[in-house]
Amino acid sequence: MLDRESIRQLLLRLGLEPEEVAAEPPAAWHLCVRYPSAESDATVSLLAPSEGQDCLVVRCALAVSEPHREALRALSDQAYRAFRFDLLRDLLMSGRANYRANFDDERRDLDVVVLSRRLWPEALTASDLDSAMQAVFDCLLLCKIRIRATAGDTP
Repeated sequence: MLDRESIRQLLLRLGLEPEEVAAEPPAAWHLCVRYPSAESDATVSLLAPSEGQDCLVVRCALAVSEPHREALRALSDQAYRAFRFDLLRDLLMSGRANYRANFDDERRDLDVVVLSRRLWPEALTASDLDSAMQAVFDCLLLCKIRIRATAGDTP
């Protein structure tokens, strides 16, 4: 069984500073870290499901900024479809994390991309945890690059 304290200790071993976050169902507990370092602006969440699977979910989300969303909405249908295809192809081809992208094709909009990876408790090491966090972080960067390449380099 994965418990909060053992995960917290693994994070500390990696030089990260875990913060306790109020767990919302269906999570039993929730920790957050700045990744890849305490100075980073990226936050990775680590959650334990309250029921069902005995696993750890490593997750991060990219909220698309309003200027980028406006730029996406201004794209032609063809350019928007190409952007959507390229982003999903890039995430699929990376194979490093699961993803959910909240596209609104009718409005040519994307508000959030959630990236995640599940880890199972069998002999979970700090290296396994770091690899999972790196995977979701790399996919986060991939999304940022694709969005900025299409919508411009606005904040």
